[in-house]
Amino acid sequence: MKKAFIFIFYFFQISIFFCQNTKELQKVDELINSADFYIWKDPLKSLEYAKMASLSAEELKNSSKKSQAYYYIARSLLFYGEFKEANIYIKKGIKEDATKQSYYLIALYGNLNSMYYSRMLLFEKQRIEDTNTLKQLASIDQTQSILLQSINYSALADYYTEINDYKSAHIHADKSISLVEKIPQRDYFLAREAIRYKAYIYYYKAIIYMAQHNASAAYPYIQKAYNQALSEGNLYTTLFLELYGDYYFETKNYQKALDFYLVSFSNKKKFLRNTNTAVALTMKISKTYKILGSKDKEEEYFRLADQYRIFDEKVSQKRIHTLLDNIEQDHITEKASITYKSNIKVTFIVAFFILLFITAIYYQKKQKAITNLKHNIHKNQIIEKEEELLVKNSEIKKLQLQKNDAFNEIIDLAQSNSPHFWVRFQEIYPEFTKNILQVNTNLKASELAFCAYIYLGFTTKEIASYTFKATKTIENNRYNIRKRLKLSPDEDLKLWLTKFIE
Repeated sequence: MKKAFIFIFYFFQISIFFCQNTKELQKVDELINSADFYIWKDPLKSLEYAKMASLSAEELKNSSKKSQAYYYIARSLLFYGEFKEANIYIKKGIKEDATKQSYYLIALYGNLNSMYYSRMLLFEKQRIEDTNTLKQLASIDQTQSILLQSINYSALADYYTEINDYKSAHIHADKSISLVEKIPQRDYFLAREAIRYKAYIYYYKAIIYMAQHNASAAYPYIQKAYNQALSEGNLYTTLFLELYGDYYFETKNYQKALDFYLVSFSNKKKFLRNTNTAVALTMKISKTYKILGSKDKEEEYFRLADQYRIFDEKVSQKRIHTLLDNIEQDHITEKASITYKSNIKVTFIVAFFILLFITAIYYQKKQKAITNLKHNIHKNQIIEKEEELLVKNSEIKKLQLQKNDAFNEIIDLAQSNSPHFWVRFQEIYPEFTKNILQVNTNLKASELAFCAYIYLGFTTKEIASYTFKATKTIENNRYNIRKRLKLSPDEDLKLWLTKFIE
């Protein structure tokens, strides 16, 4: 009789475990699906769902679910300009066994790496990443693979546009368009939101034409991009509306350009974004008002651009970190509640079998064991919380020390050619970009970063050494910067930057 009781008891326990595990996996799938659904519509919601999914997947030790959740976290963090945090999750996802065994996940993380390198101005690394991913996908003829290939070709088109090789940019953009357009509409809309880039593929084709000042050729692709974004339910349409504004500005229809810029800015304000694009858009609005002769509005948006440049990034980072902390705390509370309810159910089941098959003494021993188990669980939870507080306090102290060493840090980042140099430089010298863009608003981020090296006092040879480029290349860059800043031959670039910026 006793053996029968033990068998029934353990069978019941195992059944409960498997039922709970299945429900947990279903919940993680729902969270990942929600993260995918909002990836283009509301990246902040996508980040929230992905973070909750990652916490559950980590507890279940499910590599596939962890990899997918980390992808959406990193993707959303890149959208918000949180490059350091995004890179952490990219690395975590790549290390997962499930990623290593899936061409789809490998390609997804290759795409993420490409986006990361592009945002960090590591364009050559971006090109290598996209090229390698295309090689891995070349022999796979599936909808997912074709969509991923189209994304990589589009990224390469963006890379060639950045280096002014417009012929190669058009070749890769056309390949991207050809691939995505051969997929039937039904199959396209059945694919994951994360790999549906059709609107942005048209957008990058238009960008190439605009860079060549060929507005008439760009216009059909601007229309396609915007209409595609609307058909997919994308709420964030800022880039497409801004591109309409650029088209009308190029064709000297300044009033219509202003109308689109303002609508674009209105859409942007609904979303938390990194400062670079907010600054660029408000600067365009200010410039258009200047052409239209509205001095007050010109100055208003110029001041607004300045405010975005200084404060927006800090607000963005604070909001996202608060969100992630709150999600984690809510998850801990929810799991504690689930554990408590589960323990109560088990207690009743155990008590029922004890009353039927064993004596009151055995019942008392079992209750004592359950009480000890609850006590140990509570004790372990307290220890874990204390350890988390210690880790957070340690991180706060480290950040305080880093602030004191800010200048030495930026020098070290420059000398080591760190991808974080330009982001950190802007934090330490927030006025730098604002002042230099007053001279030429069309300077690229790479040119601004080069000016930062000069501003810090590095020589041509030192810059060449740190950036692994030829001295002649740096001399050419210096010449081009002088030309774009309209400096006379008698003016020293370093002295000019120092006097003008300060």
